[in-house]
Amino acid sequence: MKHSYFICLLVLNLYCLGQKKFQTVFNSDSLTGFNEPMSKSKAFKENMFGKEFHSYMSREKRNFINTKYNITTQSPNTFNQRPLSSNNQVMVPCTNMDFEAGNLTGWTQTNGINGNSNTMAGCCASAGGNAVMISGGTDPLTGISLNSPLGGSWVCQVNNQTTGGYTDRISQTFNVTAANSLVQFAYLAVLQSAGHACSDQPYMNIRLIDCSNNVIACPQVDIQEGAGCGTAAGFVNGPGYSYTNAWQVSALDLTPYIGSCITIQVTAGACTQGGHWGYGYFDAQCMPMNITVNNVQFPVGTSATTVSICGALTATVSAPPGLGPYLWNGPAGSGVTNVANQTFTTNTAGIYTITMNPVGACAPIIRLVDLQVSMPPIAGFNFTNTACINSVSCVSTSSIGSGPAITGLQWVWGDASPNSTGNPASHTYLASGPNQIKLVITNSAGCKDSIVKNISITQKPTAGFTVNPACMGSALNFTNTSTTPSGSNNSAWDFGDASGSIVTSPAHNYAASGIFSVTLVITNTDLCKDSVKKIVNVYGRAVVNFTPTGVCFGTATNFTNTTSTVVNPNTGGIGTYSWSFGNGGTSAVQNPVYTYTSLANQTANTIYSVSLYVITVNGCKDSLTKQVTVYSLPTPNFTADSVCLGSTTTLTDLSNNNGNPFFLFSWDFNSDNVSDLSNNAVSSTTVFSNPGNTSVTYTVFTSPNGGILTCSDKITKNVWVHASPLAVITHTNKCIDAQPNLMSGVNSTLAIGTITNYAWNYGNGNNNLINPIAPSSFSYNVAGNYIVTLTVTSSGGCSNVTTQAIDVWERPYANYSYSKACAGKQIILKGIQLPASAPISNFDWDLNNTVSTAEASGAQITYTYNTPGFQPINLLITSNQGCKNVVPGNIYINYNPKPIFYAPKRVGCTDLCIPIFDSTQAIPGPAKNTNWEWDFGNGSINITANSGTQYVCYSNPSNLMVKDFNVKLIVTTDSGCVDSVRKAKYIRVYPKPKADFEWSGKDGDLLTPAIAFQNTSIGYNRFYWYYNDGVNVTDSTNQNPLHYYATDIPRDFQVFLAVRNQYGCKDTTSKYVEIGPEYTFYIPNTFTPNDDGTNEFFTGTGVGIKGFKMWIYDRWGEKLFYTDDIKKGWDASVKGKYGKEKEDVYAYRVLVTDLWNKEHEYVGHVNLIK
Repeated sequence: MKHSYFICLLVLNLYCLGQKKFQTVFNSDSLTGFNEPMSKSKAFKENMFGKEFHSYMSREKRNFINTKYNITTQSPNTFNQRPLSSNNQVMVPCTNMDFEAGNLTGWTQTNGINGNSNTMAGCCASAGGNAVMISGGTDPLTGISLNSPLGGSWVCQVNNQTTGGYTDRISQTFNVTAANSLVQFAYLAVLQSAGHACSDQPYMNIRLIDCSNNVIACPQVDIQEGAGCGTAAGFVNGPGYSYTNAWQVSALDLTPYIGSCITIQVTAGACTQGGHWGYGYFDAQCMPMNITVNNVQFPVGTSATTVSICGALTATVSAPPGLGPYLWNGPAGSGVTNVANQTFTTNTAGIYTITMNPVGACAPIIRLVDLQVSMPPIAGFNFTNTACINSVSCVSTSSIGSGPAITGLQWVWGDASPNSTGNPASHTYLASGPNQIKLVITNSAGCKDSIVKNISITQKPTAGFTVNPACMGSALNFTNTSTTPSGSNNSAWDFGDASGSIVTSPAHNYAASGIFSVTLVITNTDLCKDSVKKIVNVYGRAVVNFTPTGVCFGTATNFTNTTSTVVNPNTGGIGTYSWSFGNGGTSAVQNPVYTYTSLANQTANTIYSVSLYVITVNGCKDSLTKQVTVYSLPTPNFTADSVCLGSTTTLTDLSNNNGNPFFLFSWDFNSDNVSDLSNNAVSSTTVFSNPGNTSVTYTVFTSPNGGILTCSDKITKNVWVHASPLAVITHTNKCIDAQPNLMSGVNSTLAIGTITNYAWNYGNGNNNLINPIAPSSFSYNVAGNYIVTLTVTSSGGCSNVTTQAIDVWERPYANYSYSKACAGKQIILKGIQLPASAPISNFDWDLNNTVSTAEASGAQITYTYNTPGFQPINLLITSNQGCKNVVPGNIYINYNPKPIFYAPKRVGCTDLCIPIFDSTQAIPGPAKNTNWEWDFGNGSINITANSGTQYVCYSNPSNLMVKDFNVKLIVTTDSGCVDSVRKAKYIRVYPKPKADFEWSGKDGDLLTPAIAFQNTSIGYNRFYWYYNDGVNVTDSTNQNPLHYYATDIPRDFQVFLAVRNQYGCKDTTSKYVEIGPEYTFYIPNTFTPNDDGTNEFFTGTGVGIKGFKMWIYDRWGEKLFYTDDIKKGWDASVKGKYGKEKEDVYAYRVLVTDLWNKEHEYVGHVNLIK
């Protein structure tokens, strides 16, 4: 019986693993065959829970898919990782790591100047360096062999015996994969003795750095010359120099960095002070960590790998080479316990542990190998194919047997085409004949089986032909290119124009142009058929035509090509044109412009033969020749008269038609190449817009064929026009009192010539018609608007007239008004324009009787006069045209009242009632005081029409604070003038203290006639007690006295308390104190009704008791006992029944009436004890 071993490799990594991101979502079909319970069991054994558990399961699934589909594990960001410095580039995994290329390919070499040997400051910003390749030999100073312990022929020497602080570095950054998940390196260091501080000594440094630029803690090498500085194992401090006494080897398991990248950095530097050198030797190698099972290698760089071993009874398992010493341990019964060999053989399934501790490793490397048994599947399939169809369809009928599920299949078609993986699957063969189909299936354990079946393929022929297009009227030659896998072909043609042929390669002539669909059907000797259909072009020829058939001599004529490509089907576009104009002239453009210039044609008509040749884009040709007549041109001429500018000029035709009928005359009156007038008259008129010579172009048209074609020629002559003057009046308007008005024609103009006369009409019946000079003036007697007329005449007899409106401005006239005014108060002054006035634009007010200055401006102003009485005023007015006038006058300013008042007494205790005297004086007439308004500051206001003394009372409700009152008097005259006087804090009212007292407890009695009084007065600084107990004395010493009343009988005493504050304000109060008869009441808190004759009842006792009531309650509030006789207390019975009482705490309530019939209430607790 065959056995299969299912091997799962689990990774237990003892290094600190960096966090990685894993894809956690997979297609469910991709995981068919994945042993999820086993993976979960392993996770739980390793105490993985929560996020760590989910990450582990995702990695297990990802590794299963990688193995199942032969996917190489690689981080999606592998080739996008940033280099660790500006000089490093991420290389493919481990390029020339062992220098066996004999050069530094794959490595980056940089250099710098040592700034600090501890931090490697100063290294290494510059490209290049002193690193060289060494093959064999010994170091010249130490004599140590330079053959690397890692093997190979080459090592790298980093730096040399150069001084000057020179530092040299080599580095390589590479992507970590399962194929290079173990790195080993070896080194030697030779450093010159310097005697400096450690940070200044020559040094050698080796670093491994991850993709996040973090230095990996182990391994790393820091060697500095000198005792006490950082050195490595085997480092010898010798005379003159120090060195490692042998090659030192280190190794690092890189599996935690798979999918990321690592940088190896080797640096050797001289001392910082420049006088001592330092160099080293380095070698390295990358190796995969593969476990071999039955001679098949499987990478163990990832956390789990599925290995399928089918058809073997035993499994031979080997650890990765070069990682010894080894130590294997297997499951119970396997016999594998502490096996130190690299390889072992077993027939026991289970989990095996391999511990590897290579030289230089920072920690042991541990892997788990899980061996499981599996059976292979059984392959089988069916297929179908049809004659003349070179395809086959297959369906797998395979079974799993006693093994796990089938996870993959491949179809091998036997014709070197790519394999297929689907089920069912189909395939098309390119050749006929016998063939074989092979099916290979694989189960989830990786076990395979296969089956082969024979098949015969018959194929149909392949139809094909070629043909070149032709022009209409030419034959098409068809070439048959059909093929068949076997036998021969028969041909059947359909030319698409209702005709056909059975000739293998026929020729055919189409009756018309067009696009035809041609079909060829091929039948081979196996009676298999094929057909092909192609489009065949029969190109049409162009239908040639052009215009015109008549042209003018010396005139550029547009020959228009009207050739058609739409008359015949499938003609296509025009490729080339060729013209011959009959006089040796030619052209190759589609629509040429041609000019006939032979002098013989200028005055006589001539006929030429013109030909047009056309070739289409498809190469089809045609042509056309027409007779074209070249007509002679007319000879133009004209005459014109001279007039003044603005008058009509007459122009008369003098042209010759040279044998062809006149057709049209065109005038361009300013030679701007734009026709201004066209007609058939032999003379024309126009008005020229400019004086002097004007260039006029005259064009004459003849038509030999009734207007279809016109031939023309032109002539240009100058026509003289006399200039006309332009009259312009300038003038200055003035006010009626500032005549005369000035006017002038000096701005009148004449383009050519001289103005000889200025004739004036002043618009009021006066004029001056003969005036050879331009200026004039005239004085008007009445203001108003006048129309002045000026006529100017030139030396050529041309004249011009203009008019101008001039103004003679009226003066302004106004009056003013003002409001009632009080001294020191604003007055409103308003200017009033009179009806005969010119419009007034400015009102300026002289308010200090100085006309040269104005104190205010505006039609209405406000102004304040501080002095009462009559005040002079001048109103200065200006019209909208600047004409001025002055309006003088006076205004009256009223006197203001002067309110005065006095209070002889203004300070006192509340309530303070005082007189306030009015001392306001009368004002100068005619005005008088008419209103007095008093505000006393206490909420009281008095308004009166007469002066007089006011009587006012003031109160202060406070017992502590002084209160001040403001007093204000407002006096108003009958002219509305107002003034006031306000005296702040004029009246001051002191607070009145409040006398009050109380005493603690109840009133006294004859036994205790002492009363403890408490003075509760407010706002006092002195006090007086009067106890009224027979002795007429007061007590001003004891603020809160204890007073004993000497009396033998009960009675009431009226007690007085008088108080006074610092202002002398007083208050008194009295209360009655009662000294009652003798009264005392006692009640116990415990009694013992136990029949011992002592303390058997619970009641009270006292002195001065007239009445007594007592209630007893239990803790729930239920009444147990009541008595109104103080001598009959509670005997512990419950509602008159004995034996129900119990030891407890009970509540009581007692009401006692004394001899004065006052009730006293007592509530408390009593303890019942037996």
